Amino acid sequence: MTSEDLERIRIIFNDALDLPSAEREHFLFLVSGGDEHILRQVRSFLHAYDNGEDILDESVLDLGLSLFADDEEPTFTGQTIGTFRIGRKLGKGGMGDVYFAEDLQLNRPVAVKFLSSAFIHDRWARRQLKREAQAVALLQHPNVCEVYRFEEIGEHYFIVMQYVEGKTLSSLLREKRITLDEAFPIAVQIVDAIAAAHYHGVIHRDIKPGNVIITTNFEVRVLDFGLEKIVHDRNKPATSADRLTHATKKGLILGTIAYMSPEQHRGEELDFRTDVFSLGTLLFELATGEHPFERKSNAETVTAILRGEVGFERSPGKQIRPSLRRIIKKCIETDRENRYSNAGELLAELKAIKESPFRELPARYWKAAAALIFVLAIVAGAYFFLREDRVYGVAILPFANETADAGFDYLADGIPENLSAKLIETNGFRAIAYSKVAGHTAANSSANSIGRNVKADLVLTGRIYRADVNLAIETKLIDASDGRLLRVSSQELTVSDIPALENELLDKMFSGLEFRAFTMAGRSGHSKGETRNNEAIRQNLIGRHLWRKRDPENLQKAIAAFQQAIDLDPTYSRAYSGLADSYVLMSSVAYGSTSPKDSFARARAAAKQAIDLDPLNAEAHTSLGVVLTKHDWNWPEAERVYRQAIKIDPENAGAHYWLSGLLGITGRAEESIAVAEKAKELDPFSPLVEYNLARAYYFARQYDRSLEVLNRQTITDKNDTKFRFHIGYIYLMTGREAEALQAFEEVYADRKMLGIAALGYTYAKMGRRKEALNLIAELERTAEETYVPAQEIAIIYIGLGEKDKSFHYLNEAYKERYGSLTAIKVEPLFDPVRDDVRFADLLRQMGLN
Repeated sequence: MTSEDLERIRIIFNDALDLPSAEREHFLFLVSGGDEHILRQVRSFLHAYDNGEDILDESVLDLGLSLFADDEEPTFTGQTIGTFRIGRKLGKGGMGDVYFAEDLQLNRPVAVKFLSSAFIHDRWARRQLKREAQAVALLQHPNVCEVYRFEEIGEHYFIVMQYVEGKTLSSLLREKRITLDEAFPIAVQIVDAIAAAHYHGVIHRDIKPGNVIITTNFEVRVLDFGLEKIVHDRNKPATSADRLTHATKKGLILGTIAYMSPEQHRGEELDFRTDVFSLGTLLFELATGEHPFERKSNAETVTAILRGEVGFERSPGKQIRPSLRRIIKKCIETDRENRYSNAGELLAELKAIKESPFRELPARYWKAAAALIFVLAIVAGAYFFLREDRVYGVAILPFANETADAGFDYLADGIPENLSAKLIETNGFRAIAYSKVAGHTAANSSANSIGRNVKADLVLTGRIYRADVNLAIETKLIDASDGRLLRVSSQELTVSDIPALENELLDKMFSGLEFRAFTMAGRSGHSKGETRNNEAIRQNLIGRHLWRKRDPENLQKAIAAFQQAIDLDPTYSRAYSGLADSYVLMSSVAYGSTSPKDSFARARAAAKQAIDLDPLNAEAHTSLGVVLTKHDWNWPEAERVYRQAIKIDPENAGAHYWLSGLLGITGRAEESIAVAEKAKELDPFSPLVEYNLARAYYFARQYDRSLEVLNRQTITDKNDTKFRFHIGYIYLMTGREAEALQAFEEVYADRKMLGIAALGYTYAKMGRRKEALNLIAELERTAEETYVPAQEIAIIYIGLGEKDKSFHYLNEAYKERYGSLTAIKVEPLFDPVRDDVRFADLLRQMGLN
């Protein structure tokens, strides 16, 4: 049977499903052209659909293939194929069988999935098996069964996979072997795996309990991406529309009937939301032990799915708690427009309720207790209204380093930031974003006045000091309303175990407060992408502390610290995102001298690794957005990634910073300024964020507003190189050339490569041609030894009015993918060449026209 026959059978089968039984035979005869081979296969397929006992947990594609295959598949047990000694059969599917095997080359157990002998000459089937291997290899996720390789040995086609000891979720559900405490972690791991698939553009299309293995310690492995569809090629720029490219040809049903979305049953084109529907069905089953749509017959089950007839109330005593019910209902909406757009959104919602029971007590218990609850509510109503239902805002201030050793500054800054992040996971308390309070210290203002200023109820202060030869830490919790000291604690600071210290501090400061009970999610657990390696955590803190200094020397040290953290724990997502944040800066003349090709390749690899380890790492998404902006020039995708980072963490100032820059360089000035103002609100003490806002006004040609921002008190050091650099451009564009010249000469004297192009341009505009040409010669000499961006030379030639040479170097900068060239559309420096046809052509090539 050819692949063309197989597709023809599928399409006829799908169309026949919609017809009454009495009309099917005439229809089959007409569309098959009387081909008895086709008729026989479709009839058997329809019969299995209408009458099969196990069809609810079987893929329609696998079912069809198994019907078309030979009844007796030859066994491979006992054979050695290539370097694999084949053992017992583990399972059977339509496309072939799965065996336990021993990898003789690497001496490890593996699972081997063979293509059925019936399809070894079917190019479609071989391609489908290989696509499955490629899709899973792309994911590299701890909850996805790992694929080692795809083999073609003689007439054997097979996937070599990780061997996982465990049982399928379907068998555990049948045996009622899953407790309430175990159900929710299983659900989160399954959704996490599919979220990673969706991030890589992969739709699974066959999510069901039979495709989930649960190990003995209740770790999840999602299997069988045999029906997957890669929505877009991640090696090519993709628009947001490309990400939702429809994945199923109309008229072709793929999936498992009881878990298929309505659009799958209708044979429509699919996107990520079909998996969301299947996940919602699975969540319902985990929570209640029952399938939400299961009815007496397969036809009734399909009808229930198509009509959205969910059995929420069919099992008294197994009611789902309201927050989880809301999530499941959104997943299994009949209209896909009302579902979560992908599994990543669903994962974020699930994690928000992860400390709560998976389902409520049976309704009869609530009824029995209703009278007592009512009486208690009357007696204590006012108290609980004022105290228990309220979430208290906490401002954690930077700690004072009183050790006289600047080497411990990273602790004074890093520990409070970590405490703020952990407090977000608590019940009853809400940490004010650390970026909003990082500029405050208890030394220059009273703690309660700071608390009131940032709308906090409680303020946590701290100091690191020496007690004899050891380090110690003292923390104080203060009521912001009246300055009353609520808690104070002093203890030894053990640098080798910072996480334990942080958890102990939170316990001491917040446990047992009169406000409400204190609980924190996952304090003893291991969150995805985090690490248990204490030295890796310490190196990451050091890296972040050095990265914030934003100068070439400290940036190199930060890279070394992040790399050391990764060497200590290669699964540490935060360290990879720190490395990505560093490399995105390295090709800029302000920070480094690495070529864009090298710096952005490293940044991309680190950001992707961070996201693979933790899809909810907002910093990593932001870094990937910078690569898409500064190197790929993929403006729609960059904006999508930035907004995804903001959706994960709405208070992420960095994502707002870079998004405003993207909006600015693409000509959306008003939006750019608004987002830059938001970044300023989220990080009010950062000069970099202030410079970003000034730049947004500068690109919008609102020079007075830009100058007003630069002169704010936030930028305390008006002699700082970055300040002189930014204000020099304002002077230049407002006709104050002498002041611009002085500013750029100071920048050049301090950091030559940062100031040289601006200084040369200013010399040229002032008629000092010889000095401008001397700086070009200096850049050419420097380029013989290290990377010099071609755009720097182009800028000076633009000032000199030499258009041909200007465009020569601008085109070189285009070939280099130099990051700063992205501002060409709005940067006033380029005004002298803006009317040249070559300028319009350059904008067109960059997608900025």
